[in-house]
Amino acid sequence: MKTLRNIVTVKELAEEVYACGRYLKENFSEADLKGPGEDVAGTDCRLQIHDGSWAFHSGSSDYDQDHRGSWGAGFVPRGVSKAAARRIAADLISEASESYEDDDEA
Repeated sequence: MKTLRNIVTVKELAEEVYACGRYLKENFSEADLKGPGEDVAGTDCRLQIHDGSWAFHSGSSDYDQDHRGSWGAGFVPRGVSKAAARRIAADLISEASESYEDDDEA
């Protein structure tokens, strides 16, 4: 069975998630990021695992050009805390792991 343990860690990914949330807080108002009917200001995020490496994507998935590999999807709130960034990172890795392991069984 393949695992993501040697590809990406929660700590590495949490740093990216936290940096994304900090960037949003420093550059956008809450109103800029909230859509109609949304309670929390932030952006969609994705973890992509492909060919032994990983990439963190944020913003609209409409702009993702490379659809290969395994994916985890989530949401980064504007000004996310470090603790919340770790939880988001762990969730992204868990979700990507499920499809990564499924790829091995196919």
